[in-house]
Amino acid sequence: DHKIWWRNLSEPSDVEVRLAGAELRGTAVALEGTESPDELRRGLVLYLHQLPSAAKALGVSASSGEARETDLADLTRRAVIVRIDLDTTP
Repeated sequence: DHKIWWRNLSEPSDVEVRLAGAELRGTAVALEGTESPDELRRGLVLYLHQLPSAAKALGVSASSGEARETDLADLTRRAVIVRIDLDTTP
C-alpha cells in the first residue's frame, strides 16, 4: 500500500505553520477532486495564477497565464490541495 502524507488530513486537523517567520495556528484539510471538485478547481486556478511556472509540472497547458479548461478539468480529478484556514484569534 502506497502511503500518502496528506491522507492524515482527510479530516480537519489542527496545524502550526511558519509564514514569513511567524508561527501561526490553523486548521488543515486535504481537498480531493473526487470529493470537493469546485473548491479544488478554485484552488488550482489561484495556485496557477500565482505560480504559472507550475503549469508544466502539473501537465497543464497555459496561454496568456490561463490554464486550458480540458487540462484543468483533468487536473481537478487527480489533484489534491491542502487548505489551511488560519486562526484569527491572538
